[in-house]
Amino acid sequence: MHHENPKQKIHRDLLNLLNSNSSRHLLAARDLAESFQPIAPLNRGDKLWREGDDSPFLFYLEAGALVEVDTKGDGTSVLRLVVPGQLFWCEDVFFYQQAAQTAMRCLAPSPIWHLTKGDFERIHAAHDLGFDLINALSLKTLGNYRSRTAQLVQLSPAKRLAHALNQYPALLSLLTREELANFLSLSRSSLHRVLKQGYGRN
Repeated sequence: MHHENPKQKIHRDLLNLLNSNSSRHLLAARDLAESFQPIAPLNRGDKLWREGDDSPFLFYLEAGALVEVDTKGDGTSVLRLVVPGQLFWCEDVFFYQQAAQTAMRCLAPSPIWHLTKGDFERIHAAHDLGFDLINALSLKTLGNYRSRTAQLVQLSPAKRLAHALNQYPALLSLLTREELANFLSLSRSSLHRVLKQGYGRN
């Protein structure tokens, strides 16, 4: 059985994003994927980026788990969970050309690949991508935002938790109860009730 290596997976994901079989897109996706390089694996608690960082453009999570947090204001807001096999980016840097306004923290030992801004721009220009990839990544970000908003509005507390655990089964041992309640937009008491009734845990 053939197992894809990380660069093959990145190549496939880029092609899926571009949703095109044109020779220009095929070559661009190949060159972009080949330019991804591994960074030193992160351990739990390590930061992939911090507030104020100018992080590389694109990342790919090979294994482990990451959580993006916003520490401005009162407390810490959990914005998103990054799971294995996912392309992701710091939206502040990628879309707005400004320093990161959030931090990305490691929840479990995480091998990560990255593409620098310089490599992105070089390949982008060489293949005359225009706004094709930028638009595709923007649409993915918007789609993820709308999906999460709909889940938080439409799903019951129990279904919100079930959906999150289906996405990443180890979530209960990776996030604190406060972080998990924050991520699911639940009160601590609601989360406690759901955990006790559905999972026999506090």
